[in-house]
Amino acid sequence: MLESSFTPASSSNLLNLNFTEIKSSPEVILRQLDQIHNQTQVPLRGEYLARGLCLLVMSQLSKAILSFEKGLVEDPHNETLKALLNKSYLTYNYQLQHSKETVANLIELGVKQYTQRNLSNAEKFFLQALSVAPQNEAAIVNLGRLYYDMQRYEESLNYLQQAIEIAPNNTEAWIIVVLIAKQFNDRKTWQAAINHVKSLNPVHPQIQELDNW
Repeated sequence: MLESSFTPASSSNLLNLNFTEIKSSPEVILRQLDQIHNQTQVPLRGEYLARGLCLLVMSQLSKAILSFEKGLVEDPHNETLKALLNKSYLTYNYQLQHSKETVANLIELGVKQYTQRNLSNAEKFFLQALSVAPQNEAAIVNLGRLYYDMQRYEESLNYLQQAIEIAPNNTEAWIIVVLIAKQFNDRKTWQAAINHVKSLNPVHPQIQELDNW
């Protein structure tokens, strides 16, 4: 069983662990690697490989890739690192593409439910999309619109503010802010928001309707 602390002399045992041993307790090994690194203050040969394998087992793929890349800087001819990095890139790109498709499908299902006025179902799909991609602009704006329709104005505004932080020129988000400001009788926010909508799209078909306090 691995000890909980190491001296520099014991680091070679840790760095020579095989994949099966790493797979059995990656979190423990990663902590021990941190302890060694803190003691030595310099990366040891094989440290980035071991660290990357731990992160790979823990499904922290992007961090594993960074570790393998650092390892290749230290040891550019290491074929094991090259093979792991190539495989990690392929897996990462596949997962990224898969997650994009998943999010798009969830949003499409949510919009369909919203159009059919099945608002609770639409909410579930939009929230699922956000769980996969927390910064997805379309999912956030759709939730803002949905909560406005459900008269959950504070929740709506919270999501719209998130959307505007991500995409300041999202006209749809600003339009719903205009509508919420009218519900709250907040003329100052209404005026600022309607002015912003006009600056983004002066010929928007809702301008005349919105520009009426």
